[in-house]
Amino acid sequence: MFTKVAESMVLKYPHALHDRKKSLSSSKYMDQKLKFRYDEEMRAFKVKSSNEAPNIPEAHGCVRWRVKITPEKRIEMENSKEVMSPIFSNTLVKDWPWEEIDKHLLDSFPLQREDINGQTKPRARRARGAAESGQAGGSGQAGGAGQTGQAGQQGTDQENRKTTQQLSTEWPFLFRGRGMLIHFNELTQIDWLEKLEEFLQDFEPNSFIKFLSTLKELESSSTRSKYKRALKYKTCKYPEI
Repeated sequence: MFTKVAESMVLKYPHALHDRKKSLSSSKYMDQKLKFRYDEEMRAFKVKSSNEAPNIPEAHGCVRWRVKITPEKRIEMENSKEVMSPIFSNTLVKDWPWEEIDKHLLDSFPLQREDINGQTKPRARRARGAAESGQAGGSGQAGGAGQTGQAGQQGTDQENRKTTQQLSTEWPFLFRGRGMLIHFNELTQIDWLEKLEEFLQDFEPNSFIKFLSTLKELESSSTRSKYKRALKYKTCKYPEI
């Protein structure tokens, strides 16, 4: 449909499109622009709550980047966090009760985000009034207090920012494949396994193999030759990726 529309537009207005840019006189270019516009209009956007998806670059479009925690809920989340630690330490991997762990990970998700995000650094504000009043001594004291306060705040911010090693110690199941999948689904409100299943239904393995065979990173690797051989002799129509 878009191809036909693009061809008719170029045919009907060849001079108007040709005057501005030569590439616009190509129906293929117009076809791509129409498809792009259609995809943009049809893309589904999720409604984001103000306390869950702040308008900051760090959110990267995630729906539940920072979730508000009530005092009552915080106690429950802390209990869930404490319950998971002994399970990880005192139970064999094959005996981990994942149904129970899944519930604890879901219940404590806001607390996980709080530990991952750390404390947001507030903007520095300049003290006014002391300099205008002409009190030199007061101004000096205010400036010293302000610098001390900022230094103390920076120290607090650094203390509240946890390293990956600290997070993996406090939230051991979060860094397991299943735990990361649960966290991702909650963070983005997207079912990752469902999206993967949709992708695999339309997946073209030969195209993927052809792409991998051209990667410069694999130039000196035996992997690249295997991909080329598979592409040439069609030995792996449905490769395990």
